[in-house]
Amino acid sequence: MKKEIKGENVTNKNLVTIKIKQRKEPITGLYVNHDNNWVAVLENTYDYVLDGYTFINREWIDHFHIETDRIADYIFSNSKWELINSTLLFPPALFDKDKEKLVEIWQHKAHKFWLGEIKNINEQYITMRILNKQAQWVEYKKFPLQKIRFFRVNTRYSCAYQKYITTDSTKIPRLEIWEIKVNNHNEIYKGVVIQENEEWIILHQSQRDFNFDGYLFINKNFIKQKNIVSTDRISAKILSLNYSPMWKYEGKGIDCTNTMHIFSTFMEKKENIAIGLESDDYILVGKIAKLNRKSIVLNKIDEQTNFIQSQRIPFSKIRLIEYKNNYLTSLSKYENLFASID
Repeated sequence: MKKEIKGENVTNKNLVTIKIKQRKEPITGLYVNHDNNWVAVLENTYDYVLDGYTFINREWIDHFHIETDRIADYIFSNSKWELINSTLLFPPALFDKDKEKLVEIWQHKAHKFWLGEIKNINEQYITMRILNKQAQWVEYKKFPLQKIRFFRVNTRYSCAYQKYITTDSTKIPRLEIWEIKVNNHNEIYKGVVIQENEEWIILHQSQRDFNFDGYLFINKNFIKQKNIVSTDRISAKILSLNYSPMWKYEGKGIDCTNTMHIFSTFMEKKENIAIGLESDDYILVGKIAKLNRKSIVLNKIDEQTNFIQSQRIPFSKIRLIEYKNNYLTSLSKYENLFASID
């Protein structure tokens, strides 16, 4: 049974959460449109990032909810994304328009999807030419429409592969991509080294889907392992292709002579930073209120930018500092909006 979508209660750019049957993770995004079979959203994948269009099969929708999030509403209403023409949203019109566009098809498995070009579509099946993770065409596969939970187009991931397969391999730069493991942290941090001194390595961080997002300061006392990713690996090639030299130039403007200089710069700029300590399960977000000889005082804020409390943090406990990523920039924009109103 198809989930009812009440058109009178939802409009373009409403933030919605859609729960899909047999999947733990819901889909959140800006509502675009729906027809009898599909619901289209401009998906919010993480940290106020809008990442392509997701088309959800209504047969698989378990729950549809309109969200109220003031920060998200403000950030997304000022985004550069434009809602595409709703008359071209749904099969077959979408795929007939550009059959060479890479599409992600998601079925029942939570973390597995198929990437490729749509070659044929009818009322029952989609036939796709499959592209594997090594950017090689491997097979043709037929998908019953009724079994597709959702599909995605214009995502960072698919666009990165699209750019790679349409670029002359001799013109792809050879960029050093580092992978760094930090003690007691499960995540492996990846990016381009901007600066390095005796105490810190500063990365322009690649968080996911070949996207560079902000700067990551890693305390060298807590580095367990670091490696340069082989330039022959497909991930390194795609990251190199998507990297702008301007980002590295901007990163060199940060005074990273030593720990005192780093925190002094953050305090003078009055910008939000995120601090990682012994676990990567949480971060502390806020502005530096005071700089001591061996510690900082951080005015912590919550996800709605409300002040929580001040906390003294010794330099020796700090493993990571995040700076100018999309999440922190979004919080700062929201803070500045209400500061100007006040």
